Amino acid sequence: MSMSESEEEPRSTIQLVSVIHVDKPDFDNVSASTGSQLPLSNGDGANVTLQITTDHVTPERKDNSQWHKLCFLHRVNHFIRRSVHTRWMVVRKLLQVALLLLYVAYFSYAMYHKSSGEPALRLLVFTVIGAVVLVRRLLARLGLCGRPACVGQLLDRCRERGIHIRKIIKWTLYFLSTGGAVAFLIVEIAIKHPRNLISLVGLAVLLLICYLISVQPEKVNWHAVYWGMALQFWFAVIIRRTSFGSSVFEWLADRVVEFLSYTDKGSEFVFGRSYRDHFFVFQVMPTIIFFNSAIVMLYHLGVIQIFVAKFGSLMSFCLGTSPIESVNTASNLFLSMTESTVLIQPFIGELTKSELFAVMTGGFASIAGFLLGAFSAYGAPIDHLLTASVMSAPAALAFAKLLFPDERPPSITAKDAYTVALGHSSSLLGALSHGASQGLKMASNVVINQIVYIALLEFLNMTLMWFAERVGVEGFTFSDLMAYIMYPLTYTMGFETQDCFKMAGLLAHKILTTTMLSYVELGHLITNNRHLANYVETTNGTWRHLGDDISLMPLTQLLSEVSSRKGLGCWRPTCCADSVTWVASASQSERSCRCPQRIRDVIKHAPFALLAGNFASFSTACVAGLLFTD
Repeated sequence: MSMSESEEEPRSTIQLVSVIHVDKPDFDNVSASTGSQLPLSNGDGANVTLQITTDHVTPERKDNSQWHKLCFLHRVNHFIRRSVHTRWMVVRKLLQVALLLLYVAYFSYAMYHKSSGEPALRLLVFTVIGAVVLVRRLLARLGLCGRPACVGQLLDRCRERGIHIRKIIKWTLYFLSTGGAVAFLIVEIAIKHPRNLISLVGLAVLLLICYLISVQPEKVNWHAVYWGMALQFWFAVIIRRTSFGSSVFEWLADRVVEFLSYTDKGSEFVFGRSYRDHFFVFQVMPTIIFFNSAIVMLYHLGVIQIFVAKFGSLMSFCLGTSPIESVNTASNLFLSMTESTVLIQPFIGELTKSELFAVMTGGFASIAGFLLGAFSAYGAPIDHLLTASVMSAPAALAFAKLLFPDERPPSITAKDAYTVALGHSSSLLGALSHGASQGLKMASNVVINQIVYIALLEFLNMTLMWFAERVGVEGFTFSDLMAYIMYPLTYTMGFETQDCFKMAGLLAHKILTTTMLSYVELGHLITNNRHLANYVETTNGTWRHLGDDISLMPLTQLLSEVSSRKGLGCWRPTCCADSVTWVASASQSERSCRCPQRIRDVIKHAPFALLAGNFASFSTACVAGLLFTD
């Protein structure tokens, strides 16, 4: 309807004068003009009055052609948005299929063009991993991820006939594992490297100590203890003594090192080309941030969940541990203690005390994934760190069940435990940003802990040195005292005699301060060993010991302590544990716990969980010493 400039459009409003409840007002015969008041009654004496008024609104003047044009564009826009919204799922699926077909075409041509060499292997591995993730997601949506029905029917029939398949498999694996381990130790260790057998004494000492201080020694599940140590041993044999396992982990290590090297570009852009002058802050911290972002992205894509669920189910089957504690221990290979508890947050309130103890032990027995980059910056080989992390996982469950046996059956089903949720980020870029922010917090925690603990260690060294000088003993520090205390343990773990004292000192630093400080000292040893090897190879010169130092004779150059190859090989897995002081372990576990009613249990058992976690890493060092070859 067109209107002139003088015309106005009336707008009626109803003003409520007084409000009283009306059950059934009669509006049939009501009529009123503007400004009148209408009294209404429901017959029970309850009244309500309505005020009817009319306001006048003057609309803006619009050109008819422009108005019709805007209306047309609005209708077109509304139609497009409605069509896209209703058909978005179809469009999205079509785009995904198109991208998948494009990648299949690219992969096929790339393998046809050049199918040999490491780049082709890398493309093949990543493609297989991506295909596994996609197939698993598809099966999960179709509800086909569980055990096939035919397998369940076969097990039920065997159980009805009195045939216990699980018991047969159990004793068969017992026989194969024990017989194979004994034969391997005789043929490969006792005959060729008899000195390595002393590491078995270290393993026995660690297990004996845990048994003596166990909460309930009579309830220890020796099945879990046996298979925890057996899996640790066979993982080490496969990874370190077979060409396939060694090459796989070396290849993974090379890829991780290559990936972490890209951090240097970001550090150089932010801090300048001289960023290496402040190595720890400007190179180690960015590495932590970058690697943590990568882990969060993989977690968002569901890659980590597949490995966690499968590795956790393997440990649960072999050790007989509950699915929830096995999954949590497997997740600690990538995540820190605080992050891994997010996976089991809905179940923390239902965990038994033994399961909660195993969760804390798994966190203390492994290093967070983001620290792998930091440790590699100090010269620690990534393949050794990855090997130690995998070996320590079953050992952590073994020592946890030895110190704190199960009191009652678990209440969490395997289906709930193995259903590892995806990340909370809405997109891949959101996961990247979240991982960077989270990595910054972790890197800052690492820095401030180094400042505090190194300062405290220096204070203890100077204090004990002052007391020792009062009685005529020069240069006796707190580190020396702890090295003497830890000397028997390092000797039984399989270290060479000349390395035991220095490794005992590093072990004391690891337990009383932080793992990072031990790796800094380890980096110095690796650098000195490299300088000594290069010196001998290039100059064929001589060298001799001057106390704890090494003198390179023609150059009159001094190197600080060096270590044997076996000492370095045994020490790297020893540091693969989240070692903090006894007091800090309780606070760290308290922060990790996401169930307020379990805080008291967490604080009470945190020191023993820290002990069990460290013993797990020590047992890994014993196995490394047992299998060491020149």
